[in-house]
Amino acid sequence: MTSIKGSGLSSAIVITGTADKKFRIANIKFTGAFTGYDGVIYVKGTSKPSTGGGFRIDHNNFNTTRAAGSPRGIRIYGYTYGVIDHNNYYIGHQANTVWEGVKAQANQSWNRAISVGTEDAVYFEDNVATKSNSDVNTMFCDGENGGRIVVRYNDITNYYLGGHDATTSDRGIVQYEAYNNTVRLVDVQAYSADPRFFLRGGTHIIYNNTILETRNGARSTNGMWSGTTAIVLQNDRSMEKYQHISPWGDRCGSSTKKICLGTKTAAISCSSDADCGGEAGSCQNLDGNEDGSGYPCRDQIGVAPNGTIRGQLTKYPSLFWNNTYNGNPTNPVVRDDFNNKTHIQNNRDFCYHATTKPLNCSGINSTYKPFPYPHPLITDSPMPPSPDISAPKGFKLVK
Repeated sequence: MTSIKGSGLSSAIVITGTADKKFRIANIKFTGAFTGYDGVIYVKGTSKPSTGGGFRIDHNNFNTTRAAGSPRGIRIYGYTYGVIDHNNYYIGHQANTVWEGVKAQANQSWNRAISVGTEDAVYFEDNVATKSNSDVNTMFCDGENGGRIVVRYNDITNYYLGGHDATTSDRGIVQYEAYNNTVRLVDVQAYSADPRFFLRGGTHIIYNNTILETRNGARSTNGMWSGTTAIVLQNDRSMEKYQHISPWGDRCGSSTKKICLGTKTAAISCSSDADCGGEAGSCQNLDGNEDGSGYPCRDQIGVAPNGTIRGQLTKYPSLFWNNTYNGNPTNPVVRDDFNNKTHIQNNRDFCYHATTKPLNCSGINSTYKPFPYPHPLITDSPMPPSPDISAPKGFKLVK
């Protein structure tokens, strides 16, 4: 195994892939004071299985206890997909992060149809990850700016799973699947940990996960934990203390604010399509506001791109089933803060079942099937045909 020792801010490996070229990074040990935000391994470009490319990052060791500078093990940054498998992580900050790229590329991702159960995602499978310090409030795999993520068959200790909604200056994730993982919270003091699944933005398919917790003190009761669940749902722009960050500005509500949601620019404030590169239909209302509350909020849990009408979304509820917390069934809970429970509702924006997949949610039949395991890039098998994952019931975010 090759060994690389870091001592500065730069990534150890930076690759910009092309659409039809595969590449692999394997059998390397990374140690030392990596501090760069962009990750020890930084992958950019357009390589993906659907165009004959795709990447594999496997059988590597990441070992650093440093948290300052927000270092990541692997950062994926672009319209690029593949599999990250059989790696060992011992890192002081996030293990991984997945963005579709810069802000304009995020809008492009939110204009492509949801792709759960297909090769069009970044897959994490059969990895072992342990947080190397006592701060357990960072993600195994963060997501933002249109990220599409699958986390399956991993053993994860003292990280949580989840990504962002439209709350910082960026857009939220499109989709996040997580299944057949063991997620542990071990030897943590009271009031010091978020739930192991802390979910915001887009569509989540979460099932067959084993969540285990041992603590030195009482469980937190600050609203992040209900006391009976390890899965919490939230929309930041529905929160009382939302920080009004540009370009979103306002809380999700009855605002008449418009932003660019086409494919030529980032999500910036606009008054006409001319502000959005002249792309017809791209200057749209910030939120749907079907009921006066703002619902559906931009990029919130339970909505997805339909891939046919610029910047507009389809109701695609999140699904949860057969997750256990210390041996007992655990179901998602919406964080009780300001308008969260108005904007995220059971049997509308998400559905759950103790043991089996919900066959229908809010009048929408579930057609979800998991992508073949192991990933075909591991077995060097042909990619399967894409399933029909369209949701039959949609809505428009009116200009």
